[in-house]
Amino acid sequence: MIRNDEDLSQRVSAVNEALQEIHNYIGPDDPERYDRREFKIRFPRSYIRTASQFGARLPFITDDILKRNISYSLIEADLLSWLLNRTDVTGILRGMIIKSGIVKMGSIAEACVRFTTRGRLGERNGFKGRCGRLQSDRQISMELLGEMNWLWDTRDTIHLHLLSNTELTRYSDGDFDRAFIGVRNLCIALSQ
Repeated sequence: MIRNDEDLSQRVSAVNEALQEIHNYIGPDDPERYDRREFKIRFPRSYIRTASQFGARLPFITDDILKRNISYSLIEADLLSWLLNRTDVTGILRGMIIKSGIVKMGSIAEACVRFTTRGRLGERNGFKGRCGRLQSDRQISMELLGEMNWLWDTRDTIHLHLLSNTELTRYSDGDFDRAFIGVRNLCIALSQ
């Protein structure tokens, strides 16, 4: 049992050593070993929230299928958050995890905004236009509109063929947090 930070540090060190030994033994390409259930490392339980927990935070979404799909995306976002917060992934891989989180949050925000504005705006209206309508209808604040515009602009890096620069140092942990907080605040605003 871990009782203090010293115990925690020792346990983390032992886990790190064991993980490296497992990798050294299996190697990068040994499907006969890494596909076997008894050689799988168990992901920690209770960190990832459930679809029901996320669905309860989306009372403004009345379409059950959409609510479930958004919830599933939020479950994936919890996994990305775990990777960033509980591992020492660095460099370009960390940036790509952050980017995946931003893209995921952009997709969730788009689904929420499109659902909320359906029937009020034509299909040709894009995300920013729909957010502008939500702000003019006082469903979201001007500050939240700015955050949604930032999220959408940052999320647009999904279009690799449109990027004029490398993504090597483009994303920060703060960007990841900003995207998550923005979507959380959007869901809160749309629930009122």
